[in-house]
Amino acid sequence: PTPDLFEGKVQSYIRCTSVPYSSTKIESFLDIQLNVKGCPTLYESLQQFVHEEELEGENQYDASEAGFGKQDAKKGVRIHTLPPVLNIHLKRFEFDMAATMGMIKVHDRLEFPLVMDMTDFLMDDDDDHDYDRRKNVYHLHSIVMHSGCVGGGHY
Repeated sequence: PTPDLFEGKVQSYIRCTSVPYSSTKIESFLDIQLNVKGCPTLYESLQQFVHEEELEGENQYDASEAGFGKQDAKKGVRIHTLPPVLNIHLKRFEFDMAATMGMIKVHDRLEFPLVMDMTDFLMDDDDDHDYDRRKNVYHLHSIVMHSGCVGGGHY
């Protein structure tokens, strides 16, 4: 079945920095959606995907449900498990709030390797994981590209 080949899992998390509160959620994925804009390589796009965001000041996390109120926190996503076949969706369309107030196509160049070891992007703080690096190495098999503009085109 499809999930056996394409399904992986990511863990979303929020971890307060000053009080003992954290929240995690594991979700399935069939593809990883990565930004192209500002990322010249697939490696850098993956680094951006797992980059930890700091929630501070006006953007503090509301930990009221645990009785802590607004708190500085760190928020992010980590890859929990990878599927045998990994689909990567490069986000070539984005909303342009500054100029057009509409969708635009991102034409930035993105370089990708023919072979990539994904081990560096997996969760690393769990001692129970004993990764077999060979299972995390992916070979580029195919590319699907969009030809056209936001309003129409072909894949």
